[in-house]
Amino acid sequence: MAEIECRVDFENYYKNKEFTDISSEQYRVYVFANEEKVKIDKPQWLNVSPSGGHRIIDASGFSHYIPCRWIHLYWLVYEDAFYFVR
Repeated sequence: MAEIECRVDFENYYKNKEFTDISSEQYRVYVFANEEKVKIDKPQWLNVSPSGGHRIIDASGFSHYIPCRWIHLYWLVYEDAFYFVR
């Protein structure tokens, strides 16, 4: 069976997307209707997709995608940082 090579060109993938610096946040938590929560520590960059989903890159370099089905979002900022950056 032939191997299938999968490559993502992240440089070009992210080049055409607008990201907002959210590094003032210590963490952010998405809450869903079933009361499940997703917490992202040290988020750095945010892109909101046309569908309303959130693309987030954290301080460790992990990429996260949160679909637009969340019902509540909260976060904590570092001392003396702005609570809203946009």
